[in-house]
Amino acid sequence: MKKIRQKRAVFGYFVLAYLVVVVAFTIYHYRAEKSRLEDVINSRLSNGASMIKYVLPSGYFDRAVDRYSVSQTEYQHLTEALSRAAWENQFKYLYAFKEENGRFFFIATSLTRKEISEKKWEAYWLEYTEAPPALVKAHKTKKAVHSKVRDRWGTFYSVFQPEYSANGQSYIVGADFEFEHIRLDLGRIITGSIVQALTLLLLLFMIYFTLSRLQKHYIRKLQYSNSVNEASPIGVMSLHPDGTIDYVNPVFANLVGLSVSNLDGRNINNDLGFSKSDELINR
Repeated sequence: MKKIRQKRAVFGYFVLAYLVVVVAFTIYHYRAEKSRLEDVINSRLSNGASMIKYVLPSGYFDRAVDRYSVSQTEYQHLTEALSRAAWENQFKYLYAFKEENGRFFFIATSLTRKEISEKKWEAYWLEYTEAPPALVKAHKTKKAVHSKVRDRWGTFYSVFQPEYSANGQSYIVGADFEFEHIRLDLGRIITGSIVQALTLLLLLFMIYFTLSRLQKHYIRKLQYSNSVNEASPIGVMSLHPDGTIDYVNPVFANLVGLSVSNLDGRNINNDLGFSKSDELINR
């Protein structure tokens, strides 16, 4: 029975270690999948922003340098072309800015299908009064910046990417994904991680249930065997391979002149010695 208690303790430590591993794996899986999703989104946004110059006419960004450069009629035609590109590639918006004295102005933008159907055209050189810190940072560092953005049009995950025209005119292109869609993707990742964790916990429960049944069966057999041995008129002893006593019945204990509790766990060779074995043989 002592051995069984020891095995239970070992199994308890195993369960604890298993739970720690499951939690660590779940966190790792979520972070890895989230990082992979972010890499995919960032790459798609950068590609979307980069394609704007190919959708608009050649040399457009060399012309669009002030409020008088592009007529509203031309701007509407360009907006339609950029909108089709945004729809086909599943972006919420594609756009470009020109910076002037610390202020940012739209020099290109797409619209949603609903906005175009309702003829809600945006004006050329419209000031972006809610310019987010990410846009300002992109302009100052001349490096692309990915960030969550909230403005009058909604909440998005966006990229602001500095570019230069053929003649060296600086401008910033951008692309948006609706943040709600990204949130749903993150939700799916969380759900997947939880499902994996529950699957691993179910496996642990099945192992525990199986081992518990086997242990109960073994205990019943051991209790029955012990009851038979306790009533036996013959001395009975069982040993571990190293000679440690696992069980003795009262008759055996009387034969060697020791109590059952004194014999439990002792080694037949090291603790009792050969002299005691010889004495037992003589008896």
